[in-house]
Amino acid sequence: MLLPLLLLSGAGWFGFKKYKEHKAFSPARKAAFERAMNDTAATSASLRSLAEAFEKEGLGDHARALRKRAALKEAPEPIKAARRAVFQKGLNSTDPATVEKIAAAHEAAGATGAAEALRLHAETLKAVKDA
Repeated sequence: MLLPLLLLSGAGWFGFKKYKEHKAFSPARKAAFERAMNDTAATSASLRSLAEAFEKEGLGDHARALRKRAALKEAPEPIKAARRAVFQKGLNSTDPATVEKIAAAHEAAGATGAAEALRLHAETLKAVKDA
């Protein structure tokens, strides 16, 4: 008797949380998020400010992505140069598994555009190997 009640309440809570998250990420917020993530002129302060606003609305994953993007902008130049070198090595690699690992590392660091380009390269390599 207690187990079905716990399962039902847990499912209801999870459903409400997902509904609230979906409702909070309106088309206007989605546009603001994408604009901020793709804007090369955005300052780290503006990204952190937007991250705080997203956090208050219950959009924690998006707020974390914005904070990672801000941290990328604040990184010292030697670290940026090292990331660019790794990105170029990934684009020059012929091993799709290696390229995907590099893409995952870039994604974790907040470099979503670089990760997307690397994943596209990995898919191309796979298609060439399969042909």
